[in-house]
Amino acid sequence: MRYSRSELEPIIDELRLVIASVIKNEEFEWDLLDEQDERDWENALGGEDAYGSSMNVSAARDGVSDGPPYDDVVLVLPEYSLCLAPEAHLRIQHASSLSSNFKPTLYAPSVSRTDHDRLSHELTSRLDELNRQGEEYPVFNLFTSLREYLALNPLTEPTRPSRPGQGVDGHHEDKFVAMRELRIKCTLLWSHHLLATGKRKKIVQWSTELGLWGISKPGYPGVIIVEGLEADADEFVHRIKQLNWKALQVRCEHISDILPTPPPEVSAPGRHEWLLRHHASLAPVLTDEIRVKEVAGMNEVAELMKQAGLEHVFKSALKL
Repeated sequence: MRYSRSELEPIIDELRLVIASVIKNEEFEWDLLDEQDERDWENALGGEDAYGSSMNVSAARDGVSDGPPYDDVVLVLPEYSLCLAPEAHLRIQHASSLSSNFKPTLYAPSVSRTDHDRLSHELTSRLDELNRQGEEYPVFNLFTSLREYLALNPLTEPTRPSRPGQGVDGHHEDKFVAMRELRIKCTLLWSHHLLATGKRKKIVQWSTELGLWGISKPGYPGVIIVEGLEADADEFVHRIKQLNWKALQVRCEHISDILPTPPPEVSAPGRHEWLLRHHASLAPVLTDEIRVKEVAGMNEVAELMKQAGLEHVFKSALKL
């Protein structure tokens, strides 16, 4: 359903206030499906460039717009994400033209269960309080109050998956236990679009943290390919899904045979990288540091996958 700009004026006013409160552009991200819907909202807010920097905050503050005349604009109800902390985001879905009728959802896939529970409790408590008080700007007040809470009660260090040869306490395990039945997994994810700078940064950040080779193609559609140890690839997909991206699909998965044990001269701390560099198909193609590489177009994705011997994964994702 679409609404006239005048019907959504309370939401527009509050969104301008929210945008003015963020420090970096990538702390605000649209979660809309359609490129034109994002452009219409940016024009309504006074923004100009939805994709160069996620949101032109200064233009939104100044009320600059080069869009259609005021009365001609029709808008979908907005959906967007706000960064509470590097590991935690608040997704807002408006359910009607009333600024008070919205659904907030917390996404913090890499934080500890304790941190997630206490932040969820704080979210529920603050939301109940705002509803009782009938605040004029409920989203803005919820966002700022949760940020203030995290400033006083910061999240603990995100959990990290253990590596082969390393136990959860950081001590090295027996190599035969640590290396048992490890496999390389390649996963291709397909999304309606991949545009927001913040999401693209997360892809690179998480692939580096988890030790995954990969390729990502922004735009329409968005394509993400990761390859690494099976548990790490699964963790990456879990984190992406926790962000609740719309129209996101796992189009293809390929799992290798059980990997051989690294030679004895490879020290325990180096086993993870040794396995990736010697057994991941993308390793000879993406020869620099182990992380996702962003490319410009689908042709480049196809060529890299062909060079890596993973053409069947790409064709399967295209349903060829």
